[in-house]
Amino acid sequence: MSYRDWESTSTTFLGEDDINPAGFHRLAAGSWMSTMMSPTIVVAGDRPCFALGSGGSNRIRSAILQALLNLLAYRRPLDEALNAARLHVEGSKLWFENVGLATATADALQQAWPAATRFDSTSMFFGGVNCVASANGRLSGAGDRRRGGVVVVAEA
Repeated sequence: MSYRDWESTSTTFLGEDDINPAGFHRLAAGSWMSTMMSPTIVVAGDRPCFALGSGGSNRIRSAILQALLNLLAYRRPLDEALNAARLHVEGSKLWFENVGLATATADALQQAWPAATRFDSTSMFFGGVNCVASANGRLSGAGDRRRGGVVVVAEA
C-alpha cells in the first residue's frame, strides 16, 4: 500500500488525536492547534552522542523509539538505523513496512494482526527521524529518506 492509498482511506494528519483530539472543526476560532515534536538527546557520561528528532503526530513516538533501539540496542550504523523498516501500533491497530523484513517476520505480523496495514515500500506515514551523532570529536548525521532527509557536514 502506498501513502497516497492510505491517506485516501484513513485519517490524515489533522484528524489524528494528538492534533485535533475533539475531531475536525471543534477547535475554537483563534485557538492554537497542538502538534508534537520530539527533540531527543542521548548522552554518554556528560557528553551528548546523539541528537535526534521528528515533528508530526502520533507516530513520532514509535519512530524515535525504533531509531533509538536500532542505534543503542542493535548498534546499527546511523543511516541504516534511521531508514530501517518501521511499525506502529495504536490501540488494536498495526501498520508496518515489510521492506527489509524477512518474509517470515512480515507474515507473522500479518497473521498476528489480520487487519494490519502492510506497506510494501518505505512510507512517509511513519514519519521522518533525523539525527546528528558525535563520536571521537567528529560529527556525522543521517536524514530519513521517507521525508527526503539529507545531511551536509561543514568542517572549519
